[in-house]
Amino acid sequence: MGANKLTEPYWLAWLKWHLYRRRKGARHAAIWQARRFIRGLPDGGLMVDCGANVGDVSRLFLDKGYTVHAFEPDPDARAALERRLGDRPGLTIHAAAVSDAAGEMVLHRMSGGLDGTISSSLYRRDVHAGGDTATVPVVDLFAFIASLGRPVDVLKLDIEGAEVPVLEAMLAARHDRRIGHVLVETHEKFSPDFAARIEAIRRRLDALGVANVNLDWQ
Repeated sequence: MGANKLTEPYWLAWLKWHLYRRRKGARHAAIWQARRFIRGLPDGGLMVDCGANVGDVSRLFLDKGYTVHAFEPDPDARAALERRLGDRPGLTIHAAAVSDAAGEMVLHRMSGGLDGTISSSLYRRDVHAGGDTATVPVVDLFAFIASLGRPVDVLKLDIEGAEVPVLEAMLAARHDRRIGHVLVETHEKFSPDFAARIEAIRRRLDALGVANVNLDWQ
């Protein structure tokens, strides 16, 4: 998601959209739809931000009075998140990745990411050649959500490929019925296997008539 377009004032985003961004392609349209979606939500509520990075999406929900649990396993991105938002009421930062089971995994990192932070993924790709690695804790996402003791209004997944097993587990156990909105940035480009599995997830969502899972949050 384009960070600078998420953090600019809504009135400015509205003006730029109507002046020229609406003619610039699907990514600009997706960002505008995201801004409108968040603006249209009622104030307050509970949000789980998986792959919070430096906190741009978390900040938008905090501004609406949400309680936010932000998961960011990368130490550099998490440090930036803590500098920017660490003193905000309602925010809890978790130094962990999420998946469909708890444990540990190797995080693959490369420099030169968004806003000068480190771009990282639990799944190694060519872009990580020459980067470093770190072993990070992994939280069972749905066990964590169950532990909160209240419904989650918004779950955001931007977890660099780990959305595939998470979504498969979510639909197998129908966790989607206990979450208000699920916003997912998918990563089909990572591999043909990921692309095939995400396409199968899309078909499963259609077959089940699931309307609260958005796989085009990007």
